Amino acid sequence: MEGIKVFLHDRELWTKFDEVGTEMIITKAGRRMFPSYKVKVTGLNPKTKYILLMDVVPADDHRYKFSDNKWFVCCRVPRVTEELCTVPPLSGA
Repeated sequence: MEGIKVFLHDRELWTKFDEVGTEMIITKAGRRMFPSYKVKVTGLNPKTKYILLMDVVPADDHRYKFSDNKWFVCCRVPRVTEELCTVPPLSGA
């Protein structure tokens, strides 16, 4: 795996979210992330197939609501202790 590099697109926007204590927002409407997660990977062998995984884990056991320009804890949710990993079948695309 030597020589492989991963570059995060919109790094400046991710840094701004990190400065205010929020790294991402996942909404129920389509379960979209903002900022979007997009990377560029270099140094891979073009004749090899790869799978790139990203693990999104909660920072704590609270659910938050944004109201009046502030985040509020609205309830507690149980932590998921099991690891969930789904690898889709290869499509050939």
